[in-house]
Amino acid sequence: MGLKANFAKNLRRLRTLKGLSQEDVALEADLNRTYVSDLERQVYVPTLDVVDKVAMALNVDPLELLRSFNARQRETDFPLGRKRR
Repeated sequence: MGLKANFAKNLRRLRTLKGLSQEDVALEADLNRTYVSDLERQVYVPTLDVVDKVAMALNVDPLELLRSFNARQRETDFPLGRKRR
């Protein structure tokens, strides 16, 4: 799986785990809601600036959005509580 697919899956997974809507993420990241939807559906490849904006909106390290997620790994392998500066 490539980075675009990793980003899309992690965006949806983290957004859902945090109980946020696409609109919530879009507003916090200063993006359009339909663009967030398109990112989750792999329509577009996010720029590094977008990765950073989404990470800040979700309060995670940008690497959390790009790393490969194996379904067998526990959620504790991907900590959500990191604070961004």
